[in-house]
Amino acid sequence: MKDHRHEDWNATFDMDSLLGLMRVIGSALGLITIVMGLFYVTRIFGLVYDGLHSPGDFQAVFARWVEAVGGSDLDIRAGGETFPGARVLAAVVLGGGMLVLTWITMGIIFTGAKIISWTSGDRDSIRRILRHTFGPTMEPAKKLEGGQS
Repeated sequence: MKDHRHEDWNATFDMDSLLGLMRVIGSALGLITIVMGLFYVTRIFGLVYDGLHSPGDFQAVFARWVEAVGGSDLDIRAGGETFPGARVLAAVVLGGGMLVLTWITMGIIFTGAKIISWTSGDRDSIRRILRHTFGPTMEPAKKLEGGQS
């Protein structure tokens, strides 16, 4: 006679539903990361826009940075002329800081996209969406005869 004890046992722990839940949580984390990166991108863009749109308002911030990097101690005197070295250094520091912040922010957005890509079940769906959106112009270049592209 067969042992039917295990036929009536229902598993309360389903591995497929746990995997699905982990994918949903991972995708939500990726979306949150992308939104966070977009928030910082808009803030950086807003700061640059404000500085370009109304330089008078930005002048006070720039003057504080000039003093922070060295002030008049960095001025270069040559032939009776004085060249403001601190102003150039402050502009380089502010510009470099914006580049670094932009690079970090784009890294945050890229990380969110990677998380979504890793947790999605169909990785080719992104390629199909891009191909549908941009058309055949985004197709990879086909190799010419002789192995050159």
